[in-house]
Parts: sequence; structure tokens; C-alpha cells
Amino acid sequence: MNLVFFLKSLSENALYFSLAGLILSWFGVPLEARIPLLLIALIGTLCRAADKLGRVRYAPLALLPLCFFFARSLPAAAVLLPSMAFTVFSVHRRLFFPQYTDSVDAFRRGLLAAALLAAASLFGSWRAVSAVSLPLFVVFLTSGVLMLRMLRHEEETLHQPRFVWLNALLVAAVLALGVLLGTPAALRGLFSFVGLIYRGVIVPILLCVVYLLAWVALFVAKLLSRLRGSTTNQTEETVEEFAAGMRDYLGDVVPREPSAVFQNVMLGLFVLAAVIGAVLYFKRRLSRLRADETGGVREARTLAAPYIAPRAPRELFAPHDPRRAVRWHYRRFLALYRKLGGHTPPTCDSADIARGAAAYFPAEQVEQLRGLYLEARYSEADIPRADAERAAAQYKIMKHNTGEEQ
Repeated sequence: MNLVFFLKSLSENALYFSLAGLILSWFGVPLEARIPLLLIALIGTLCRAADKLGRVRYAPLALLPLCFFFARSLPAAAVLLPSMAFTVFSVHRRLFFPQYTDSVDAFRRGLLAAALLAAASLFGSWRAVSAVSLPLFVVFLTSGVLMLRMLRHEEETLHQPRFVWLNALLVAAVLALGVLLGTPAALRGLFSFVGLIYRGVIVPILLCVVYLLAWVALFVAKLLSRLRGSTTNQTEETVEEFAAGMRDYLGDVVPREPSAVFQNVMLGLFVLAAVIGAVLYFKRRLSRLRADETGGVREARTLAAPYIAPRAPRELFAPHDPRRAVRWHYRRFLALYRKLGGHTPPTCDSADIARGAAAYFPAEQVEQLRGLYLEARYSEADIPRADAERAAAQYKIMKHNTGEEQ
């Protein structure tokens, strides 16, 4: 499990440093995050290894200030502070046991950063992305995939020496790949490959689109001229000249930088996607408002079709899938139980936790939440949304009765 936690820390901090390095590059501030990334992950792993020794797990945190020696400026040192603070928080709250479902959700949210990096590379920051963010993002992807692969195995498998050594070698290969991508030779090869893809794939597609748009523009111009009763001198040669000019323009583009035409096309696609998303969102909101306004009509038809209450608003970080949502609320209950003074050693099961939690919560509520959790974890049948809502309600009641604020 120490290697799993090392991969978790490596993946989370690599994603954070990739985005922070991109932002600092816009202001001309360099960020050397590879060594601090490795130090923070190693320090967190040492704290995880010393967890059985009680408060001794805080001792490796004294090595965290060493990361400031690799910060070349005050903004770069400020970027290191949130990562170090999160490591201290994880050690204090003993967040040493990553779960597969939580890790999958976090990894999917991290993949959204790929869209931000792609947008930044299209609009003039390709060199900064390739030199600063790309190596760290590759480390995030590979370490995240390795962590999810390890979490799918049984706990006994994670402690086998052969399994540990093989995955340790894979982690070393991941780190070597991140270092390799940061070298100038690798970046030149990457630029050449991107230029080849750009000229061989993207430029022909753009030429076809431009050629088609030229024909459409010519057809509209002829139609308008006929409606106005005037004559036009535009012929097919105009389209050929226009397409040839665009071909010459796109052919002179340096392959290492996207062309202005390509940037404008992508900007238009982003704007179009934003407009479509806004229309769908407001359409959904209006449909919900209309459903609320007609609620009284549906209540009057309870004999023919019973009125179904509108779904309670889902919490911000709750998973969409009902099965994962039930397990997520059960993990929140475990965190609340540990905060009140309960203990959840790795050898205990849900029955042991229910007996210990009876000292802090009503036994009936604990058993109901435990039953929902067991069904969500071991049952192969579909979990209804109502189970997730009941699990959320049970957790809120227990948190409210204990007076704990999240």
C-alpha cells in the first residue's frame, strides 16, 4: 500500500504542478517542479510507512522545507505551498488508504485538464505546454493508470514482493519518461512529430473545408445577384483562385506552431460548444421550473398516477452513479466516525465498525447505512437512485445529531 500511496501523491501533485507551471509561464516565471514533486511524494510515503508508530508519522514532514531550495523565485515558492499543505493535511487526517472509486472519479476530473492544456497550446502557448506542462502531465497519466491498476487487485496481492518490485520498476520507468520528455532533444522530436501530423492530417482537412465554404459563398452570391436582377462575373475560377491562395497560405505555416486559421477555427468551435452548452443548460432549467409550476396539477391526479416528488439536489462532489454515491456517503460516515474518536484498522470489517459506532450514533441508523453499503458493494443488481438519497439522508442526520460541521 505504500507504493499505491506514492503513486497517488505523485499523480495528484503532477497534475497540480503542470497547471501551475503553465500559468506561471504566461508571466515569464520558470518553475522547476520535478525534484519537489518527487520529494513531496517520497515524504508522504515515509509518513504512510510510519503510520503504525503513532505520532512518529509527523517526523518526515520536517523534510518538506527542502523543496524551497529548488524554487528559483518567490512565485515558484508560493506554488509549492498548497502541495505541501495538502501533504500535511493528508498525514494529519491519515488519508493513507485510497479507494478505487474515489481514485477513478479524481482521475476523470484530472483528465479535464487535458482540454485546458490543448486550448493553451492552440492559442499561442504551445512551447510553454510542451516544455513545462507536458512532462508532468505524462507523469500524471501514467502514475494514475498504474495506481488504478494496482487498486483493482486484492490487498494480499499488493503485499507480494514480486508484485511490489514489478510495479516499482514501472514507477521508475514513469519518472524516467517524465525526465526524458523535459530534454531539448525529446522536445525537438515531439515538435517534428506534431508538425508532421499538422501538415499531413490537419492541413488537408482545412483545405477541404475552405474549398467547400468557397463554393457555398459563390452559390449564395449568385443567388443574391439573380434575385436582385444583376449579373455577376464570379465563376469557378474564383473558387480555384481562392482555394489556391489558401493552399499557399497554409503551406507557408511553420509546422511547430498552429496557424492563425487553425486557431480561429478552434476558437469558433469552442464558442459554438459554449453556446450549445448554455442553451441546453437553460432549457433544462426552464423545464424544471415548468414542472414545479405544474406540481399542483399532478398532485390532483394521485389516484390515476401518484405524484413523484422532485429529486433532491445532488451534492457538489457526490458521484453520479448511485452505487458509487452510496459507497461515497459510507466513506463520509467513516471519516466522521474517526473524527469523533473511532478507530478503523485495516483488519476490521463493516460489522466491527457498526459495533464501535454504536457508541456515537443510533444503532438503527448505522445498520441502515451499513445495509445500503453492503448492497452497493457486493450486489450485482442495479442500485436505484433512492438508495443513494437514503444514504445521504442517514449521513446528514448523524452529522446533524453529533453537531459536526463539514
